[in-house]
Amino acid sequence: MSQTTVEWRASATFEDLEARASEMRGEWAEASSKADRESTDFKRSKSQFLAEMEDISVHMGLLDMRGAGPARGNAPAGALSSQSTHDFRTPGQRVVEDEAFKAWQLRGAQGESPTIELRTLVSTPSTSAGPLLPVGQPYLAEIRRRRLFVRDLLQVNTTTLGAIPYVREKNQFVNASTASTVAEGATKPEATVEFIADNALVQVIATTLPISNQVAADAPSLMSYINGRLTYMLKLAEEKQVLAGAGTGADIKGIRTFSIQSQSLTTDIVTTVGNSIAKIEVVDGFADGVVMNPADAWAMYLNRASTSGVLDVGTPFANVPLYVWGLPVVRTNSIERTKALVGNWEMGATLWDREQANVRVFEQHGTYAAENKVLLRAEERVALTVNAPDFFVLATVSS
Repeated sequence: MSQTTVEWRASATFEDLEARASEMRGEWAEASSKADRESTDFKRSKSQFLAEMEDISVHMGLLDMRGAGPARGNAPAGALSSQSTHDFRTPGQRVVEDEAFKAWQLRGAQGESPTIELRTLVSTPSTSAGPLLPVGQPYLAEIRRRRLFVRDLLQVNTTTLGAIPYVREKNQFVNASTASTVAEGATKPEATVEFIADNALVQVIATTLPISNQVAADAPSLMSYINGRLTYMLKLAEEKQVLAGAGTGADIKGIRTFSIQSQSLTTDIVTTVGNSIAKIEVVDGFADGVVMNPADAWAMYLNRASTSGVLDVGTPFANVPLYVWGLPVVRTNSIERTKALVGNWEMGATLWDREQANVRVFEQHGTYAAENKVLLRAEERVALTVNAPDFFVLATVSS
């Protein structure tokens, strides 16, 4: 692969560097597909490729800072990220930098507003150098957030349906034990497989935020509103619905609304969680996560041995994994204190994305046109199927 000189890169225009980066990607894709990846030549070529790309990135960033690059709003989508599968801009930046949104602003916020998908975007700054970094800083301070990882425990699929019909096996563990050895000439045992039909409705989770047209025109503030409030509100509501939605009206039918197993407090939190794991394994499940209120989780971690006084979790000055019985613990206020939900989340339930989180801007709402206001609306559509309710145990972990 031919290389450019340091002097050329230093004197090249933004467009020249952009073209060179694109050319290098194509050359590297072709060369690497045929090369021996363990060879010394391949490793040397890879090192040279990365070094030149990094140098190009630095020079593009310098040109952009001097005003010799493209419009700053377009910088994150420059040469080095145009082929990437990730967009390192925040959701707020994606909104205000969207061409449809800019055109809507130029029309005086008239007509139908654009829709911008958010969930697949990377909402934290890239650690890469140069034009891959998001441009601009929001004015508002970082908003306090809960740690939301319940979604990460579940299998997540996409759907185009408004409702998801599904079946789950009744008495699954009992039915699985009907096979047995059979003497010669004897009657073979007959298995029983019973199914329960169910239908998971796709439900809407949404919230709105009214702001003035002046704020809508102030990109950093708009980004803060979107990043810090609206999308977070959707995640918080989703987590509560997944755990304990009532299944009536517009509610999702959450895991705890099904006939799941239960476990009373025995000795202490750790023992109770262990007994809950055992109940899942008894029905041929395999627990892979625990959801617990932070107060109960930290009471468990901070327990000390009665004789030595050493914390059960180990020394707090080391990189201690906050697990219990080898399972990750999701600490969230979306489950009340004294309760923990132990489950085989991957196999027991599935979350379905019908419409990923999106933000839209509306000017025609009530008297907003006269009051110089716009309305931001964040919305998503999801459904939850619970295939094996007995793979979940609601445990009482404190009194």
